[in-house]
Amino acid sequence: MSIPRLERHDSHTRLIVDGAPFLCMGGELHNSSSSDRHYMAPVWDKVSVSGANTVIATVAWDQVEPAEGSFDFSGLDGLLEDARTAGLRLILIWFGSFKNASSTYAPMGSR
Repeated sequence: MSIPRLERHDSHTRLIVDGAPFLCMGGELHNSSSSDRHYMAPVWDKVSVSGANTVIATVAWDQVEPAEGSFDFSGLDGLLEDARTAGLRLILIWFGSFKNASSTYAPMGSR
């Protein structure tokens, strides 16, 4: 498995995934849906049978670093595992410290 990349081809750029051009036909989850693995369990099958091959999901800073200096990747690992099991690619939107002009996603010790 190779890392996805952008490749120039003649006058355009294409996305290469696993060594071949990839057309992303995706769906986007509601902002915080992906943070709850139990909630997402039935969603993966619905997205998969819809014809989509990709899901856009969010990951918030405080999900990965719930307390300053303390990291927990289990939520992200579960998201990746469940997308792969459903045969879907995953595009992550990272909610760092600010979203909608509000600092609500930083770890508690950083606010």
